[in-house]
Amino acid sequence: SRGSHQFDYASLKLSQPIFFISGLPEVGEMLANNVIPRITSISNLKMNSIFVFTGSHIMRKDSRDKSKWGWGKVMERYNLEVIKTVTLPTYWTVDQPVDTPFIFTRTKI
Repeated sequence: SRGSHQFDYASLKLSQPIFFISGLPEVGEMLANNVIPRITSISNLKMNSIFVFTGSHIMRKDSRDKSKWGWGKVMERYNLEVIKTVTLPTYWTVDQPVDTPFIFTRTKI
């Protein structure tokens, strides 16, 4: 089967897609590092795509990135800006007893 790093996103003929990168930053970063460059390499999607990350209000002491809900380095690497953050009630794990932020981003112009 083909994963996110092999899928031909251009075949979908998308015009203004929203991609949800699920998983907390520690896990979702691998997916983001495969999906975002593939999407932004498609000329008509580079400026028209939105990427939504599930973040964390509480950073673990061993978290690699403690900025922007755990996604700061990914946002910087791919030149993404935050356009909206929505916090929804969730309960992922025992060490994450607070709600989960969903961070909506797009490529900076």
